[in-house]
Amino acid sequence: MFILVKDISNVNFDNEFLRLAALSLSLLANLSFVAVPLIFKQSENRVSNLRKKIDHYEKIEEKLQCCTEELRSIQIICESSENASEVFSPDADKAKIAAYYQGMIYQIKEKIKLTLGAIGYKSRGKNNSNNSN
Repeated sequence: MFILVKDISNVNFDNEFLRLAALSLSLLANLSFVAVPLIFKQSENRVSNLRKKIDHYEKIEEKLQCCTEELRSIQIICESSENASEVFSPDADKAKIAAYYQGMIYQIKEKIKLTLGAIGYKSRGKNNSNNSN
């Protein structure tokens, strides 16, 4: 690999400038033999790290999708339970029970809305950051 430097150093040049120029070119050529593989290795490492990050974010996205589906199914159950509260008779005890469950259903629905909103916000933020890269 460093043969060029030895060969040029053995050659007698009439002009000192030509000898220095040839030596400089030889050193640059030898340097490129070292630098180019390092550049390729760094690029491979960056691509590998990027693939790992993409895989990681895809797994997170799958988990968020599962959570979203679960929350939507809970929301459907809550809405059907809310409609079932109309079945209660006007008896005072049953009315209190209905009001209690109605309040719980309202709280659950609000939590679901907040969670779905947060998931949507995070996924939009992630998509925006991916699009900017």
